Amino acid sequence: MAISSAVGDAAASVGNALPGWVKTYARDHTAHMLVVGLLLIYPGIYHFVSGSDGTTLGKLLLPSMTTMVALFAVALFAISFDFISGYTGYLSFGHSLFFGMGAFIVIGVKKEMFAGIPVLGWIPQGMPFMMILFISAVLAAILALLMGAVSFRLTGVYFAMITLGFAELATLIAEDFFGQSGSTVPEYNAANDSGFLLEIGVPYVDALTLPVGKNALKGAQGIFADVGDGAARAPIYLGDIPIVGQLLDLLNLIPGLNSIIVANPELVGTDLAFYLIGGTVLVCYFIMQRIIHSPFGRVMIAIRENEERAKAIGYNTFIYKMGAFAISAFFASVAGSLYIAYERIGVPTSEFGVINRAGEALLATIIGGIGTLAGPFFGYLFDMNLREFFGEIGSNGFEAFLSSNFPGILSTQLPGTSVQEIIGIWVSGNGGLYIGIVFVFFILFVPGGLLGTLRLAMGGKVAKTFPDWVRRRVSRVKSAIDGQR
Repeated sequence: MAISSAVGDAAASVGNALPGWVKTYARDHTAHMLVVGLLLIYPGIYHFVSGSDGTTLGKLLLPSMTTMVALFAVALFAISFDFISGYTGYLSFGHSLFFGMGAFIVIGVKKEMFAGIPVLGWIPQGMPFMMILFISAVLAAILALLMGAVSFRLTGVYFAMITLGFAELATLIAEDFFGQSGSTVPEYNAANDSGFLLEIGVPYVDALTLPVGKNALKGAQGIFADVGDGAARAPIYLGDIPIVGQLLDLLNLIPGLNSIIVANPELVGTDLAFYLIGGTVLVCYFIMQRIIHSPFGRVMIAIRENEERAKAIGYNTFIYKMGAFAISAFFASVAGSLYIAYERIGVPTSEFGVINRAGEALLATIIGGIGTLAGPFFGYLFDMNLREFFGEIGSNGFEAFLSSNFPGILSTQLPGTSVQEIIGIWVSGNGGLYIGIVFVFFILFVPGGLLGTLRLAMGGKVAKTFPDWVRRRVSRVKSAIDGQR
C-alpha cells in the first residue's frame, strides 16, 4: 500500500510540474498516443505470434509486417486524399497523379532517366533520398497549383472528372517514358557495389540516417561502411526501441514462451522499414492535422459546408482551395516516394492509376470515415487485413491456415467437389469481392465510416472525448461493483 501511494504521489508531482499546455495537449491526444504506442510495439507482438512455422492463428488475424509497411505509404496517400476531398468537398479522382509523380521521380533520378529534361534532369543521381522526396513533393505541389487554376473553375462531378483526365494523361506519358511494365530501383548490395541505397533520416548526416528496403542491413548490406571511418554500421535490435524492449523482456520471463519467440531480433529489412516509414508518415499526419485545426483549416471546412456563404463573409475561397490542393499533392507525392523506397518497383498503371490508387483511397476513406483525416488509415488497415485473410495479398490467408493446422479439413470430399475446391473458388484470392460487399454495406448503413461512427457514439472527436469517455465507463464499472457489495 505504501509503495502504491508513493508511486501515486510521484506521478502527481510529475503531473504538477508539467506546463499547462503540455497537460492539455497530452489529454487531447490520448487516443493518438495509444494508437502510436500500439504501433510502436506491433513488431514485437507480431514476432511473438509468428514464432512458429506455418500459418498460425496470429499470422492469420494480424497483418504481416510487409503489409503494414506498404499500408503506411498508401494510407498517407489516402489521408492526403481525405485532406482535399473530405475537408473541402472537392473529390479529386486524379489524386493518383501526385502519388505516381513522387514514385517515378525517385526511379527516374536514381536510374538517370531524366537527362536533358529541364528541372528533373538537374537532380543528381547521388542526391540523398530525403532530398529527392522533398523536391518531388514541391514539384507535385506546383503541378497541383497549375491543375487547380483550371480545375477549380468547375465544381462537383465536373471537378472530379477533369482531375481524372489529368491522371489518365499522366499515366499515358509515364507508360511511354518508363514502359508499360514500369521500372525498378534495385536495393544496394555492398558485395558487388550494385543497386541503390535509399535512406531515411537527416541528409548528409550518416549517424542520423538508415537504409530502407526489404533487405536493408541484411547479408551484404549489413557490412557496408557508412559511418565515415571505414567501420561497419553497428547492428540495431528490436529491443533498442523504447517500450518494445521492455515488452520483449517481460515475454521472455514467462515460462514456455522464451522457447518459441526470438529474444531480441535484429532490426533489419521490413522491421526497420516499419519504423522509418511509419515515423515519416506520423510526422506528415500531424502536420496535416495541425493545418486542419488552424484558421486555414476552418476555412476549408467552411468551403465544404457552404462555399457561397464563405464567399459572402469575405473569404477568397479560390485561394484556399488552391492551397489545400497543393498541400494534399505535396503529401501524396511523399507517399509515392516512400512506397517506392520499400517496394522498389513502380508500374505506371498502378501508381498513376485512378482505379488502383485513387479508387482504393476513396474506398478506404469511406470505410474509415471521410472528413476524419485518421479514418483512411483505419479504412486501409481493414481493407488490407481482409485481403490478406482471403489470400489476395501475402501468404498467410485462410487456406494456408487450414493447410498448416487442419490439413484433413481441406482434403474432405463432398458430393462432386471438395472443401479445398470450395475455398479456392469462394475464399482464396477473392478479397476484393468481400471488400466490395463491405463497401456497399458502409455506404448504406454506416455512412460515417468507422471513425465517424465512433465519434457519434462518443459525442465528439475521439481525440477530445476519449479521456472523458473512458472516465465515464470506469466510473460506471466502479458503481456496478460497489452496488454488488
